Amino acid sequence: MKNEAEFNGIVVKSLNQNGWAYKVPDQVSLTTGFGAPKPFDIVGIYKDSKGIGRPVYIESKFLHKVESFNFSRLEDHQIDALSKCQNLLGKNALVLLLICVDFGRAEKRVYFYKDMKEILNRKQEKRNILKKEFEAASNYTIIRKGLIDFEEIINA
Repeated sequence: MKNEAEFNGIVVKSLNQNGWAYKVPDQVSLTTGFGAPKPFDIVGIYKDSKGIGRPVYIESKFLHKVESFNFSRLEDHQIDALSKCQNLLGKNALVLLLICVDFGRAEKRVYFYKDMKEILNRKQEKRNILKKEFEAASNYTIIRKGLIDFEEIINA
């Protein structure tokens, strides 16, 4: 995997194993070069192991190596859209920031963040996710056979 587009493909493919997912296109007007800001990268429905269909809203990022993640890479409107989804839909919805970190040939970790208030606070306080936080964190799943296990994320 080389970039965020490929990572988004894995997310969509993974969700489609037990549901439905759609990658929201990056909108650019052909006439002006500008388009409406997209609220997040992926929207879908995931049917969990209990048979419950959960709405899914995901913003995704990709890091080519283990390094600090700067929250300036998230736009305010993206955090706002995810926060609104989380507030309106409650705990049944999967509202996620996914950050794929390449730990080398054998391991791609997908860090998941479920609390949009914490994401917003970190952005406002300019508190990056540091390299050592990624190395010590347990809020991740590993991409196995080209798929993400969303049950691991739900049950974490």
